[in-house]
Amino acid sequence: MSDPRAVSGDPHTRPISGLHLSILFGAAMLYVGVTLPFFPVFLAGQGLTDSQISIILTIPMLTRLVGNPVVTAIADRRSGLARTLAFSAVASMLLSAGLVFTQGFWPLALLVCLLALAQGPMLPLADALTLSEVRRRLDMGEKPLDYGRTRVWGSATVFAAMLLGGWTIGLLPTSGIAWLIAAASFAPIAPALLLARREGRHAPARGTHRPTRPLGRLRIIAVLVVSAGAVQASHAMYYSFASLHWQAKGLSSGFTGAAWALGVGAEIAFFLAAGRWFGGEAKARAFLFVGAAGSILRWLAMMADPSPPVLLALQTMHALTFAATHLGSVYLLASLAGSAHRAQAQGWLAASVSLGLAVATLVIGQVYADWGERTYGLMAGLAAIGFGGFAIVAKLTKPKQ
Repeated sequence: MSDPRAVSGDPHTRPISGLHLSILFGAAMLYVGVTLPFFPVFLAGQGLTDSQISIILTIPMLTRLVGNPVVTAIADRRSGLARTLAFSAVASMLLSAGLVFTQGFWPLALLVCLLALAQGPMLPLADALTLSEVRRRLDMGEKPLDYGRTRVWGSATVFAAMLLGGWTIGLLPTSGIAWLIAAASFAPIAPALLLARREGRHAPARGTHRPTRPLGRLRIIAVLVVSAGAVQASHAMYYSFASLHWQAKGLSSGFTGAAWALGVGAEIAFFLAAGRWFGGEAKARAFLFVGAAGSILRWLAMMADPSPPVLLALQTMHALTFAATHLGSVYLLASLAGSAHRAQAQGWLAASVSLGLAVATLVIGQVYADWGERTYGLMAGLAAIGFGGFAIVAKLTKPKQ
């Protein structure tokens, strides 16, 4: 049966090409590929202390905790997903340009906070738009859209940005990193504005009634969001101190770069294969369990301070610990939230991950000097909490016979 919304003017159901969404993900994550490895270098070049750098790097995580759910809720209820995404892209570009001219701890801290408010909701909104198109095609019996094969272009962009960015930054002064970040922030504006223009022709009137979620479903969503946040937060030790530890062991920067690239490459491979070979959305619950179990095993193995060959093998598990967890959570969350609250639910998920990473990073900073690689045990514990939460979600969402 056709979905009546497909002809009602609901912008969530208007066709969007997979190519357009792939370009959107790739463009939006170019910023991530530049800032994740190189922004700390820029801050150090501004003369900030280690403590100040740590605080500034934590600010976006805490800001997204509040900002993402608020902005995505506004997008669901008032502004529209694509128009909110376009506004965020333009604001992010303008604020990123400010990095070129901003100096000092407090001005940079304020600017980074505003940047997180603008840039943070972009990926949850892109996820919501893509998952809405996946559902629309399914409802209409059209050629299916594979979320994983669309989202993979974001990971591919991060991979390329890390490789090319390192080479480019080597030719520039440290202050040049700000120019690269500002340039990267331009990328998503064109695809976002095109989506907003398309949505503007079919936007629902303000105050349009949106169906509410049953209380029982809200509880399931809450458990899912917290559990996924715990598993993703278990990467905090890896994100924060893995490279430093490998360098302290005498491993070369080339090895470190190859290890990170291998992890991202495995993530890309999983996104490409998930829909065609592993069942896609139908296996969302299985992806969650595989991701959490893989995280427990990966971090327990990292506690043993493995040799370089074993370390590289463990890097391929990023396909499970990050990619499988991400796919399982966004698929199941989209199904539970429904079209009326899809962006808001993705905003909750992003906020949960940000909170988990912020808290875990702060805890790790206090114990790593004394515990060393044994700190990965705490990460395995976080993943185990997520596994238990996923078991509850699976039981509560088990299809009735």
